Order: sequence, then C-alpha cells, then structure tokens
Amino acid sequence: MIDTIAAINDLESKIGKLDPICKILLVYDGTLEYILSVISNNIRFEVIKQIEYEQYIEREVRLEGRFIINATSIIYKDALPSKALDAIRDRRHGIGKILREYRIETFRDIIEIGFDKTLYRIYDIIHREKIAFRIREDILCK
Repeated sequence: MIDTIAAINDLESKIGKLDPICKILLVYDGTLEYILSVISNNIRFEVIKQIEYEQYIEREVRLEGRFIINATSIIYKDALPSKALDAIRDRRHGIGKILREYRIETFRDIIEIGFDKTLYRIYDIIHREKIAFRIREDILCK
C-alpha cells in the first residue's frame, strides 16, 4: 500500500496543481461509479471489451459523466462467488455496483498513482485475503 497523500504531492510537483475532485478520484477507496454519480447526475457505463480465459476475465469499461474513466481489469475467477461472476459476464454493471449489490466484502489496496498521458491509478480489490481484481483506471478530468 502506498502513501496516497505523498503520491499526490509528488504527482503535483511533476505536473502541476490537480483539480480537487481529480485528487479525490485518485485516492478514493470505495466504488468509483457511486462517487461519480454523486458528482455527475448522469453517468454512462459501457463495457468496451470482455474476454474470458480459464483463470481470469479481462475487462475494459468506460464511465462517462463530468469525468471520463477508462478502466482495465483482470478479474480472478477463483476469488469470487459464482453470482458475482455471472453478473460480470452479464456486462450490464460495473464491478463496484456488483460488489455492492451482492454485499461482497472487499478491501481496496492502491498500488500506484501517476500520470502517463492521463492521470491513473492501479489498485487491487481483495476478497477473503485473495486478490479478486487488479484494476488500472485512467482518469480524464475535463
């Protein structure tokens, strides 16, 4: 786990002052889709690509509202209940919404915050002491 405040300060020393809401999006450890709905009344969610392999699912999604988030996820199938996997396969909802709907207890561990053409963060979502998701979110602040 990184020191998110130090990571934000380091990032701002390299690229300049960040919008306060962008800072929140980078360090927030809850459901991003939920916090975005509070910021923007209308959020559009779209699964761009989803490929299932034997051990994991690769998934790319886009959340669009006041901010645009492009997320790439590796979903480890053996770490999740089948009802959550079925909902992921259905492609209608984001990971956070699925976890919330099925009341799956998780912990988010932010691994990296940075800038590479866009602001980004990489984090794991851990369920029952196993990494269930590895996610990279690219955040486009308008």
